[in-house]
Amino acid sequence: MTIRLRDVIGTMPAGIDTRGVLFEFDGTLHRGFNGAEARLVEKILESPWLEELFVAGLVRFRRSSLSLENHDLVVEIERVPVVSYPTEWPTVMLREAGVMIARVGAALARHELGLHDAHPWNVLFDGTRPLWVDLGSIVEAKEVSKAWMWEYRRHIVLPLAVHSIGLRQLGDAIQRTHSRGWKARLDARSLRILPVRYWRLGRLRRDPVRFFQHLASYVEGMPDRGASTAWSGYEQGHGVDVGDHVRYNGKERAVDELLALVAPGTLIDIGANAGWFSRLAVAHGHSVVAIDTDDPTLGALYLGARRDRLPILPLLMDIMWPSGSYGLGLGYAAAPDRLRCDTALALAVLHHIVGRQGVTFGAFAKAMDSFARQKVIVEFIPRDDAHVSRWQLAHEPWYEPERFIAAMAPYFRHVRSVPSSPPPRVVMLFERDA
Repeated sequence: MTIRLRDVIGTMPAGIDTRGVLFEFDGTLHRGFNGAEARLVEKILESPWLEELFVAGLVRFRRSSLSLENHDLVVEIERVPVVSYPTEWPTVMLREAGVMIARVGAALARHELGLHDAHPWNVLFDGTRPLWVDLGSIVEAKEVSKAWMWEYRRHIVLPLAVHSIGLRQLGDAIQRTHSRGWKARLDARSLRILPVRYWRLGRLRRDPVRFFQHLASYVEGMPDRGASTAWSGYEQGHGVDVGDHVRYNGKERAVDELLALVAPGTLIDIGANAGWFSRLAVAHGHSVVAIDTDDPTLGALYLGARRDRLPILPLLMDIMWPSGSYGLGLGYAAAPDRLRCDTALALAVLHHIVGRQGVTFGAFAKAMDSFARQKVIVEFIPRDDAHVSRWQLAHEPWYEPERFIAAMAPYFRHVRSVPSSPPPRVVMLFERDA
């Protein structure tokens, strides 16, 4: 089947792509190539070492049954379910992306190939597994260029190196920017020699297999967490394993009961912390995007989910200040467009958002509308709770469960409440009209 370019132009991501055309057709992702790029991808497709590249971390692809006008080759690319950006990853995920890039580089170098780009915006995480998704970045190469080393340093080595000397907040600031701010300042001429150990790897540039092997080992030894917050030591689950129903407390039983009423699908866990309830959602058949603002706990969640092979993607974000669209031509989409799930789970966060951030119930409800397609599970902590009763929030006349339900009603008309713990807390399940 031959596809006209004008018929798929609306499915193409914003931005500039000079090495092929990425487009969506009938729910599948494809890329068209021409000329030398098409011949190179064809060579890789027919090679006996293709699986080696996939194991290293290259996204899987195959020859497509489609043809695209004015293009010599079309491949179908495995779709990664959730698009996330390096500015949203906890530190450990940036490190793991860096290790994967080095391993893909080594696998390509064995066949006199390389990566044109070194930046992590060509990486997506399928759960906890990083994948290099830009096939157009593969080029013929017999050595590693200095430009490649500079780009890899700026976006991966530099923030991790700053973390390694204990400047974790500065490391976070560098990682959370694309190319400006402290990231640009530390590229000043007098500081570009740092870190020295990384630049010593440059002696191996003309032996790219060894270069990338040493690079992977170097990055593996770098820090796996950013700055701590007041929530870094918060404990979820009081030592109870997911599935040990007899030992669940009231809150865990309530959430377990409500999740049993939700069809398996995708779920965004807002304020996930250590991820006990993310794991509970996985046990109910969900794939989870776990959102929190604490780097160390998200890092621990990532490592645990990877160890146990759980479909959990931890991301660093304040749900009331989500990532907006940005970049050249607004090529990077806003968080609600990428992270919206079937169900949203918001436990022990509502009172913090309205009490500490000054957010209204209506604004919170609007955020839930943006991030949840069908259902929302929210914990409500009343004013006479032992914890909230000491806050100014407890004296606000509008802080009532009825007011909260009314604010959610324009988006989610149906609500069911289940007692939580300690009393008088409740967990509410909100649903849209069928």
